Amino acid sequence: MDTRPTIMVIGATRGTGMDVAWLLPRYGYELLILSRDGQKARELFTKRAQIRVGDITQRDTIQNAFCDVEHVIMTVGVPQWICREEQIREVEYQGTCNTIEAALKAQLPGRLVYMSWIGLGQPSLWCWLQDRLKPHQTQWRSRAEEALRSSGLNYTIVRAGLLSNAPVGMHPVRIDQRQLPLDLRYRSGRMDTALAIIHSLTRPTAHRATFNVYWGPGEQVDKAWKDQFDRLQPDPPAAPTS
Repeated sequence: MDTRPTIMVIGATRGTGMDVAWLLPRYGYELLILSRDGQKARELFTKRAQIRVGDITQRDTIQNAFCDVEHVIMTVGVPQWICREEQIREVEYQGTCNTIEAALKAQLPGRLVYMSWIGLGQPSLWCWLQDRLKPHQTQWRSRAEEALRSSGLNYTIVRAGLLSNAPVGMHPVRIDQRQLPLDLRYRSGRMDTALAIIHSLTRPTAHRATFNVYWGPGEQVDKAWKDQFDRLQPDPPAAPTS
């Protein structure tokens, strides 16, 4: 009987979520993928994962998807560069709220790790451009973070820098909780970000905490992950959302 913890990844068919899904079995986890496109998920992962079909924008399709799941990793976002605000609200805010509701209903025993990005609430050229292409995306993403903080769940919010497809380990990875703007000084590899997400699952200091992950100066050392996670502090208590 397989006793490995089961991790459900939402957003595994593209981007950083795909990197997370490919790495999880190497760290001793059983992989489960929730996708609205079950056929695509099966083609990508064949026998590596269980597949459950559901769309986070359709609440009724995910209510039973959290059964026998230890942790959830959520990396969902609107992939198109140009889209309507209604689509962003539906996917990035309401989809997150639906996921929170389903996790609470299932009494999720572990952690819900939510991937966001550096710079929310910090004015910058990149955030301005983001909101021009994807109307009010920073607002809806911020509201999604707030909903998770006030949910009562055991959560971690991982804020990635500007993402690159560079191979893992090319740059030292930095983790901190500063208020940083979204710009080219704070970049991150998708695979490095995926590793930070996976490491956060079992770190006690990542419980109800928000942190940045980005490339920094200096050299990466073997104990860097532990040292940086050990310095994390929990988020301030969140006001309940209406």
